[in-house]
Amino acid sequence: MSLSLPDFKDRACIEVSFCAKVVTEERAAIPAIEEIKQNMISSYEKSGRKVYFALIKNFPGENMHIHLDLVTSERFEKAPSSTNCSPENIFRLIEPFFGKTLELSLRGMSIVLKEKLPHFIRAVVVPTIADGVEVRMTAGILAVRGAPVQYIAWELTKRGAEITLGAKQKTKLEPSYLEAGLEILESAFRALIFKES
Repeated sequence: MSLSLPDFKDRACIEVSFCAKVVTEERAAIPAIEEIKQNMISSYEKSGRKVYFALIKNFPGENMHIHLDLVTSERFEKAPSSTNCSPENIFRLIEPFFGKTLELSLRGMSIVLKEKLPHFIRAVVVPTIADGVEVRMTAGILAVRGAPVQYIAWELTKRGAEITLGAKQKTKLEPSYLEAGLEILESAFRALIFKES
């Protein structure tokens, strides 16, 4: 069984991280997972965008954890020099997790230009000057309730800000796992970050 690799065409996210653990009650049903020696990095292309798909090496002895990253080439100043596997190699290694319930920590990052920053960020980055000393906020984390994401983290850059949205949820590892996670983040970016633009 394999995962459907998402298309990043017209997407805000340039980096998505899926950090998941198998729920305790389902762990006994999973055979010992092959331990990898290094991060496995593959790539694929859809709609003209190159995406790196990686399986991140677990801490020693931690075999009920699966960490997958999707990163578009735009995220890097200089693209990774090489890949060391294919997506199919990653699918084979995570196959024992298919159909299992996971406690997922989902994180997605986008770069937002200064003029497109939402009001709630622009409002707090105005400098305050007192006795010749300037103070201004350059990063922050906001808690979110009533949305599929639980936090918004941001850090100013020269051109705007890197904005990260994070969510936690229970889900199953099935073919739509990556696409569904990306869609949760994209809909939150549209509703919370780009809504006012």
